[in-house]
Amino acid sequence: MSNSETPPNWQELMQAWREWLLQYGQDGTGNAPANWQDPMQAWREWFIKNEREWSEAMAGMMQNDTVARAVGQEINAGLHRQQMMTQGMAGWLASLNLPTRDDVTGLGERLGRLEDAVARIEAGLVQSRGSQATQRAAKPRRTRKPAGAADSNDGA
Repeated sequence: MSNSETPPNWQELMQAWREWLLQYGQDGTGNAPANWQDPMQAWREWFIKNEREWSEAMAGMMQNDTVARAVGQEINAGLHRQQMMTQGMAGWLASLNLPTRDDVTGLGERLGRLEDAVARIEAGLVQSRGSQATQRAAKPRRTRKPAGAADSNDGA
């Protein structure tokens, strides 16, 4: 492809990959030949092997007291830098009348507690409505006339 041509789009690349697989990757029956490896499987195996080797190498390095001490000092220095940056930014944010991360986090926690309280109040109201409805259903209907008088007037 020359520099004047536009690069192929994703569909064209996928079509070219499918054609290559059909021509070189399979034997025509839909099965991969015995000597052909799935590139993703090869990558997965390499990744797992590489990760294991790095893990073993890092564990071996951390066994050395000098290295472990240096890593610990670097972690502490990073935490100190972060604290200094947080304190420095808090002053700037306060001068601009903007909230800090801690302010926003605190608001989120307060809002969560308020939502919980509202949910408890709502549940209490629903429960009290339910108990009131059952009490209303259990009480007889009130009329101005006594029950016997209402029945005798209906027939007259």
